[in-house]
Amino acid sequence: MKNEYKINYIAKLFNVKPSAIRYWETEGLIGSERADNNYRMFSKNDIFDIWEIDMYRKMEIPVKQLKKLPDMNINEIMKLTDGAEKRIISEIQEKEKMLKTLRTYKNGFAEMQRINSRPFEKSIPDIEKIEVDYFNEESMKRTVENPYICCLVFNENEGFKPNMGLPYIGAELLWERNTDEFDYLECVIKTEVGVHENNNTADVIKTAENNGYKVNRIIARYLFSANSDVIRYDFHRAWLEVNKK
Repeated sequence: MKNEYKINYIAKLFNVKPSAIRYWETEGLIGSERADNNYRMFSKNDIFDIWEIDMYRKMEIPVKQLKKLPDMNINEIMKLTDGAEKRIISEIQEKEKMLKTLRTYKNGFAEMQRINSRPFEKSIPDIEKIEVDYFNEESMKRTVENPYICCLVFNENEGFKPNMGLPYIGAELLWERNTDEFDYLECVIKTEVGVHENNNTADVIKTAENNGYKVNRIIARYLFSANSDVIRYDFHRAWLEVNKK
């Protein structure tokens, strides 16, 4: 009895659709025999051919190129696979970059939960200085590459009006960390997307003052955006700059 296998078995073995195998056969990439009932039957040798085509297709090498495979010499096959390898490495690097971005974004949720569980805990800001964001080409490029560097500074002498800034862009200084004169209390600030003037700073300042703190500035760094009470907000990890007690 010949060792032959039906198309559904082969499709399951390679985790592809039977239609893909039929297509490869139609394009002349693989072969099969017909049983008395006209079913396609594949031998063990056919399975090796299918494995090779499946491998190349998973590398996204076009069928048009694979049709030339039987006539390719070693150098030509190496060139084909070298090109596929470079593209796959590039895709992996891009996926790793995307994964890092996703994990950073998700970490923002954990940060908010941590801060809300221990509000007004003393914490040194993870930013040393913030400079005015003039929204020029360089600052926009940096923002797109890493939106988590976007900051807001609220000054008491300006009525806690929000000022947008970025760290280290060679512009006018907006704020600089000063642990000699001030303590920093961690909290969460939310500002309406596109309208930073609509925010919860008044409530946060009032709570801090009720706990005996004098707030001079609020420094906020972007975490994520989400809907809250029918309004979409930017949520920020923030620090209240208060007089040392």
